Amino acid sequence: MSQLTLYHLFPSRSCRVLWLIKELGLDVKLIEKNFLADKSACLKDPEFLAITPTGKIPALQDGDAVVTESTAITLYILEKYGEGRLQPSMSDSAGRAKLLRYTVQSETEIVANLADVFWHGSQLPEEDRRPQVAEIGKKRGLEALEVFEKELEGKQFLINDEFSAADIGMGYAAFFSGMLGLLDETKHCNIIAYQNRLKERACYQEVFHPSSE
Repeated sequence: MSQLTLYHLFPSRSCRVLWLIKELGLDVKLIEKNFLADKSACLKDPEFLAITPTGKIPALQDGDAVVTESTAITLYILEKYGEGRLQPSMSDSAGRAKLLRYTVQSETEIVANLADVFWHGSQLPEEDRRPQVAEIGKKRGLEALEVFEKELEGKQFLINDEFSAADIGMGYAAFFSGMLGLLDETKHCNIIAYQNRLKERACYQEVFHPSSE
């Protein structure tokens, strides 16, 4: 097995990749890039840009292979190193369909929309912020969370009631939503209970609360 190298920044989408790596017990070299603090430095780093020309995180290097986009990295790791772990069996077509759906949906319907809230709400320079973009992102993100809340009714985990990589994707979406203060105890009680179950996992704590190690 070649050395995995993950370009990482907390609390970015690279957290879900790191969480998966830890759950699978894989060795990884972390290179932390503080994109939020010094974007220009990241975009001028030739070694970093050789790995990810857009200058975005996460990026995974696996020998000669380089994978960007957190959902693509998730699926790559599962295929190459999962050995059937954290995923339904190949004979479980319905389960595998859910794995793909939740992995992609966590990004496209929740995190991507709420990223507009994150950036245009507080992180971009004030002159670059577009309040309407943040509002649209919030509206769409909350609509997706409403659907997710209903899907969690009566469930401990998303697929066959067993923890899987789908819970890592949607668990990160829940974390990001909570970080932005968008989880309501009345409207999102299933999501909050679900997130609390995920918080009991040692690997979750290592990724999202590293100071507690």
